[in-house]
Amino acid sequence: MTGSDELDTYKSASDISFVSDIGYTIAGFLVGFGSRLGNGCTSGHGICGLARLSKRSLAAVITFMATGIATASLCPDDSVFRETPVGSMVSDDPSSAIGMSICAIFAGASLPVLLKKSMKGNVLDERESDLKPKEKENDSKKVLISAIAASIFSVGLAVSGMVKQHKVFGFLNVKGFSTGTWDGTLALVMGGGVVVSAIGYYWVKGFNYFPNERALSCPLLLDKSCGKFNIPTNTVIDLQLLLGSAIFGVGWGLGGLCPGPALFVAASGSPKVVHYWWPANLVGVFLAEQAKRLF
Repeated sequence: MTGSDELDTYKSASDISFVSDIGYTIAGFLVGFGSRLGNGCTSGHGICGLARLSKRSLAAVITFMATGIATASLCPDDSVFRETPVGSMVSDDPSSAIGMSICAIFAGASLPVLLKKSMKGNVLDERESDLKPKEKENDSKKVLISAIAASIFSVGLAVSGMVKQHKVFGFLNVKGFSTGTWDGTLALVMGGGVVVSAIGYYWVKGFNYFPNERALSCPLLLDKSCGKFNIPTNTVIDLQLLLGSAIFGVGWGLGGLCPGPALFVAASGSPKVVHYWWPANLVGVFLAEQAKRLF
């Protein structure tokens, strides 16, 4: 393939029709509702769940991949969910990418702190009053660890290109096989994440695939007397999981965003994601919590 051919292929892949205001609103709602109802999305089920060989997460991944691919492939470019092709919402210019990465890192690192502060004056304050000094110290360390993890996650999203919707659509839209524009980046990124996560679980007691006498029962930085890993142990594959995963997949295939990349894109200054996707997402999360009572 010549340089000119590569450029043409890149342009055709990055010029996929983009999401309209209506599309962002509905996609944000479905992603919020589905991910909360199904208790996970591409990172929770797709990376962490598969890394610990969870059958529940495997069922979720198969479900949301199927509905995501179907939605992205079957949604017409001239539908109300799409608008005129405008290229990637996230610039490919290196200087812009650096600036957006800094914004996303700041947002990711600040989120755990802001969430904790927003809970002041309610149940969290009552809980903290009953905590022992070591437990309070562990909680403070968790905020710092979460901030560091969120920063690393943000950098990973930027470097891998998963904040660019055309990369997601390029994978989910299987019509790209016939046009030569199908993009397998998402599969490689998720696969790499699963491998790294699996290595981490090897050091967690009860989740290591092979005998490991040094496996930990508590995170390294927490006090062992009151600290522990918080890992889901539910193994039930039920209607709530499958329905939530299916709904999430439709929203993902419609908007090309899941919560992590959406936070990055919002932090980098995308007005449509801020004004339409996120408000609808939060409404979906709230309603999903109410819907859980039906299961």
